[in-house]
Amino acid sequence: MKIKLYSTQKAIADDFINFVGDEFNFEYEWQPLNVESEVDSTPHFSLFLISLQSANSLWLKERVKQLLQLGAHHQSIYFVLMNKEIISKKSDIELVVTDLHKQLSSYMANPQIDVISLKAFKAFVGKEERFMYYDFLLEEYRTIKQLMIGDVNDFQAFLNYHGQAQVKNRLQVWSQSPYLLFWKNDKVPTIVSYNVPKVILDKLQEIAKIQLREAKTLDEFTTIKQDQQVISLQYVLEDEINEQPVSNTFLIGKTNSNSNVHYFDEQVYELKKLPTDKLLQIKELVFLDEKGYPKSKSKIKDWHAEIDYISGFTQLINNIGVKLDDSINKAEV
Repeated sequence: MKIKLYSTQKAIADDFINFVGDEFNFEYEWQPLNVESEVDSTPHFSLFLISLQSANSLWLKERVKQLLQLGAHHQSIYFVLMNKEIISKKSDIELVVTDLHKQLSSYMANPQIDVISLKAFKAFVGKEERFMYYDFLLEEYRTIKQLMIGDVNDFQAFLNYHGQAQVKNRLQVWSQSPYLLFWKNDKVPTIVSYNVPKVILDKLQEIAKIQLREAKTLDEFTTIKQDQQVISLQYVLEDEINEQPVSNTFLIGKTNSNSNVHYFDEQVYELKKLPTDKLLQIKELVFLDEKGYPKSKSKIKDWHAEIDYISGFTQLINNIGVKLDDSINKAEV
């Protein structure tokens, strides 16, 4: 798996590679941030090493928008403010992070941002005793020499300061999430599904041109659906409904008692496989007319269509189709 390191200088990318060590099996490749260059169209993770002074630069916005236009998943992009040591007020750092998050959120979902100090880490490894940084927890300036002769509490405070652990946590997520390495097709809707009956997915692929990704685990599904350009479909049981679905989420279940769940009963739908004489014998199989009243089975001309309707299949496909049309219209604007 490849990580593109976007920074103004290659030396910054080299320092970052030393910072994270060889714990992860990534291939790192530097990409200049502040000069014109073509963004690699091969799916990859993108990590931006940016300074606190110019966090919200035009170069950064341009690069991120290029990645999103190529179809990069929002969770495959990570922003690291790498020169924490230049600021002595925690509130100033929080202000920069808040502003960057606000700007990025206008065109991507849930931007991941962390603040670290590459120079403080490098000074510690190189035993640069006179290197000075401001410890926000202790609210005082510290030197590497003080750290080297200090106790375990001093060392723990320094670990928290330079931020290596939080970066490694993000890389750990990526190392376990190769399913994020795909480009969405901006010309067709992208659907991610989890535990959805095959008949529904087959029908959607029949009626519309879509990019379909079937998540193997709930974690995979949860991660991919965080992208606001992805439509998500999940089959749930009644006791699994623990959140209000957002506009691009479909919860599917065999109950019609919850307004958040789109009704589909696969057992009813499977009755289409039975011959007509068998269907006539099922007394509990009730068909309704347009007003909701039971109607005689003798008046039914298209049994398949009727079973599609009472199983919830017809309405579900229509509802998802509306969302697909809306997604296509947005892409064309």
